[in-house]
Amino acid sequence: MQEAFTWFGGHLHQFSTGNRREWNAETFLTDFDIEEGDEGTPENHVRLDQVMTDVGDKLYYTYDFGDDWYHVIKLESTAPRSVDAPPARVLAGRRVAPPDDCGGIYGYHDLVDAVSDPEHPDHAEMLDWLGVYGRGPRGYFDPAYVSIEDLDADVREALNS
Repeated sequence: MQEAFTWFGGHLHQFSTGNRREWNAETFLTDFDIEEGDEGTPENHVRLDQVMTDVGDKLYYTYDFGDDWYHVIKLESTAPRSVDAPPARVLAGRRVAPPDDCGGIYGYHDLVDAVSDPEHPDHAEMLDWLGVYGRGPRGYFDPAYVSIEDLDADVREALNS
């Protein structure tokens, strides 16, 4: 997930079988949870195909409990996998992911407003802040641009390391 969103992975996260309003949803433990003494199934002991078996099954992922990025991962279809196929692929995307630490959905919208308008009072400051996020075909942050090929390569590389 971190590679698909080009996030650094420095924040707490959680996978669960239900959304955060479902009291009986199974949550999978991170190393931090285990260090804190929580009991349950460690996330690195579970494979995706063990949790999501039927078309329509969902897995919920929350990243950065301060910014609160909530994701629903839905199994849309299944197909036989050849032996030489990669363990995961990025097949589609609509926009670039929000940068790590941008302040959640509201901070992201403020960021997009600022970088999209050269007259915005925070334009230069936000471009400086985004320095390490130089994405886009023109070399700067472009929220409408996404390279599926680059994301797919990043995900494959992360899974091979």
